[in-house]
Amino acid sequence: KTLILLMGENILTVLFWGFWLYLWLPLISVLAWTLGFRVLYRHMVRLGGLEGFLAQLDIFTSGVALFSGSLALWSFYNLKRYGAYNRRNTVLTTDHQALARRFSLTDRQLRTIREARRICLSFAEQGWIEGIETGQDCGVDRPEQG
Repeated sequence: KTLILLMGENILTVLFWGFWLYLWLPLISVLAWTLGFRVLYRHMVRLGGLEGFLAQLDIFTSGVALFSGSLALWSFYNLKRYGAYNRRNTVLTTDHQALARRFSLTDRQLRTIREARRICLSFAEQGWIEGIETGQDCGVDRPEQG
């Protein structure tokens, strides 16, 4: 059931993004026309112009209303489903001494790391910190180590 729901959500998302791009097509046509493409001219003058537009205006507005209503319902559904769910977790404070012990850092190295604005660390194969660089140029124009 979860997979079907997830696929349905993905399909609806793709459909609404496609519709959103479709709504931008008139603006894209105007921009293209000003840049030398004659798409707007062809549609407005050769293919019926204002009369053709007015003849299809009711279909277009009902389509926009239908899709807008569907998008609004989808938004309310998501609000009901996820609105009360808070996925933000509290940030735990770091015990600096435990961090220093974990990475075998001296008090001086720990102070350097805490006070630096930019830090470049190099690690040994075992995961321990091998080198600490600080400053504006740390890591700049440095070949990859492999």
